[in-house]
Amino acid sequence: MTIGDDLLLLAISPRDGRVQAAEAMGPALRGAEALDLSLAGRVAVAEGRIAVADPRPIGHPLVDRSLATLHAEGGAPRLQSWFSERPTEPAALHQYVTLLADRGVIRIERRGDGGRTRSRLVLVDLERCAYVRTRVENVSSPGDRALGSIVHACGLDEELYPGLRGRSARRRLSRLTEDEQLSPGVRDSIEAVVDAVADVLARDQTGGAANR
Repeated sequence: MTIGDDLLLLAISPRDGRVQAAEAMGPALRGAEALDLSLAGRVAVAEGRIAVADPRPIGHPLVDRSLATLHAEGGAPRLQSWFSERPTEPAALHQYVTLLADRGVIRIERRGDGGRTRSRLVLVDLERCAYVRTRVENVSSPGDRALGSIVHACGLDEELYPGLRGRSARRRLSRLTEDEQLSPGVRDSIEAVVDAVADVLARDQTGGAANR
């Protein structure tokens, strides 16, 4: 399981089976891949760009495909460009939903409703889901900090910890890179990725508002 897998598990509402903050999941999942690869030493993130440092796979089909694509294309693209949806591939959210369903972590239920087919995601591996929640509530590793930072960047924290009661939790997630025990290199990578995800989402929102 990767940061992206765990991000999606956090996003699936156990009440109604919908993906919370779904409009932000594309860039957020790509950002999660960059963080997985960075923490594994497979990419270098610097000056807002991402480049391959070691092309060996990490053992996750979607993350490894992204690494292979980056390696084949060469160069060091800007993070914002790398986080955009790829026209030749299915949407990132669809890919992760399919993968987790194939692995039995979630189940996709489809129901007819007035001529329409609606999909509902059911959490199956409840032990894993509970563990993922502890990752953002009891942060203990760089990977946990990366996950919590992405949760905040894509606005999922507003869903997980809503209203005044959740304000302190949201504030905590926004400050996860301030820990002095975090190495400067890891901190810089997380902050660069999180900032790029937030920038892509802000552009999408501005573009959507302009087109309405």
